[in-house]
Amino acid sequence: MNLFRDYSQLLKEKHHVEVNQIKTELDQICPALKTSPTLSQKALRTIRSSGVDCTLVGMRNKAAVQDSVNLDPIPNHSVERILSSVKWDPIQFVEGNPHEE
Repeated sequence: MNLFRDYSQLLKEKHHVEVNQIKTELDQICPALKTSPTLSQKALRTIRSSGVDCTLVGMRNKAAVQDSVNLDPIPNHSVERILSSVKWDPIQFVEGNPHEE
C-alpha cells in the first residue's frame, strides 16, 4: 500500500467528478456549450463572449494551444446566466475549513 499514490488517485477521481459536474451544469445553462468537449473550452467561450478582449491561456504544449483557438461565442443571455450562477468559494474546498459552522 502506497499512501501517497492512493491519496493522489483519490484526489484525481474527486477532481474528475467535480469537472464533469461543472461541465454538465454549463451545458444545461447554455446548450451551445455542448459542442465544446473540454471545461477549458467552455470557460474560454464564456469569457470571450462576455466582452473580455484578451484572455491568457496556458501554452505548455501544442494541444493546449489548439484547445483554445477557433471557439465560437455563445449567446449573451447565456453568459449572463452562467456568470450570475457562479458561486465558487476557494475556502469551501479546503478540508477542515475553520470557517465552517
